[in-house]
Amino acid sequence: MEDKTYFLLDGAMINGIKEFLPQPPQPFSWMRQLVKDEDPGGLYGPVLIDAQAADDLGELEIAYRLCRANFTRLHLSYIFTPLNIEELVAHFRQFIMVWLEDRTTLMLRFADCRCLPAFSRVLSPGQWRSFMEPISRWEYYTRTGERQALPPADKTVEPVPAAWVITLDQTEAFMDENEPDILLNNLGYSMEDMRGNLQAYWDTAKQCVTYWQKNDTGNRNVLQAFARKVFEKRGENLHEWGTYFAAAQAEYGRT
Repeated sequence: MEDKTYFLLDGAMINGIKEFLPQPPQPFSWMRQLVKDEDPGGLYGPVLIDAQAADDLGELEIAYRLCRANFTRLHLSYIFTPLNIEELVAHFRQFIMVWLEDRTTLMLRFADCRCLPAFSRVLSPGQWRSFMEPISRWEYYTRTGERQALPPADKTVEPVPAAWVITLDQTEAFMDENEPDILLNNLGYSMEDMRGNLQAYWDTAKQCVTYWQKNDTGNRNVLQAFARKVFEKRGENLHEWGTYFAAAQAEYGRT
């Protein structure tokens, strides 16, 4: 069967999709939210768009408006699969909420391109195969604005069906992957603040996190105070980082 093209959007990254749709809001046959249909917050979550179906109805420009809603394009990825939209929604709904080992649940934010690349590294090969099974190709945006493809699944491994239990090691690995973005958010940097330099900001945040993990793992107050000083100095004077870090530890205590 021939592949169809879908746009996957993270509604939270554009503060919900409602303001980008014609008013009053109306249902579109080419668009589905991935959380349950009855969830009132669904349009702030992941949203799937069938590009060809929107084009057939002369409504592709509405879909493009959503694709352009965040200048970084980090809210947008492209999925190529022979599945129809209902089948693809059903596939993703198996994985949007997963169990942790303590029997709490976690939402997997695979519509956010800042998070998506980590999935191929953190999930087990069998989980990755199950997740990617019906997808021919999945392209996402990087912080530099380039489009890259996710690695394909290894077809020789046994797929791990839903419902998944994410291990403690995997939970910690996801946290490590997201730590630089969490730090940037805690420091108050918006996407607009970082316009044109998203990768540079992330690289500096990652360096700060790595330094902190080697010297004081656990106290995020220390991390935040240390990183704030680093960013004030624009990441320069690397030989002074030890001084900045010691000052942060003195203020918030060692762990």
